[in-house]
Amino acid sequence: MLNKKENGFEYIEVKNSIASAKIALQGAHIFEYKCSNKADILWLSPTSHFELGKAIRGGIPICWPRFVECSIRVCQHMAFQELRSLSLYLKKS
Repeated sequence: MLNKKENGFEYIEVKNSIASAKIALQGAHIFEYKCSNKADILWLSPTSHFELGKAIRGGIPICWPRFVECSIRVCQHMAFQELRSLSLYLKKS
């Protein structure tokens, strides 16, 4: 299910009888994972603002690191995918 935080930050919520997860569309970042009736098992920094263009601190980032030298101006983030949006395609069975 597609959801939005109050500031418009989009994420997908996936639930079944065993567990649930929340995945940010920006960077395909898993920021919450819980087994049923249990506490969240992922750490998130209190400085995670969940804003477009800002990295989520903690959780599980799905990213591809850069292994090239570049200037600070060009490579401000460790991963080029970190601030990109995920496209979701649903297939009916």
